[in-house]
Amino acid sequence: MNADGIRVMLLVINIGLVLIAGVLVAHVVWVVRLARSHALARRSGPMRAGVVAAALVTPVIGFYAAEVVTLWRGHGVNRR
Repeated sequence: MNADGIRVMLLVINIGLVLIAGVLVAHVVWVVRLARSHALARRSGPMRAGVVAAALVTPVIGFYAAEVVTLWRGHGVNRR
């Protein structure tokens, strides 16, 4: 691999890391705002904890849902 290829690869990796960091920060800000919201403050303690926990787990669920769909579509192609 030449120097230009390595430079482009490192640039792509850096852009990806910045995007991932931005998404994580935005998600944490969203969860904190949700936890401090007035509408949620009127709910019971377990209800608030459940809503905040569900908000924290949302990216994980989305990731695994995308993986399942990818695997399902891949197997559908192989059945032909």
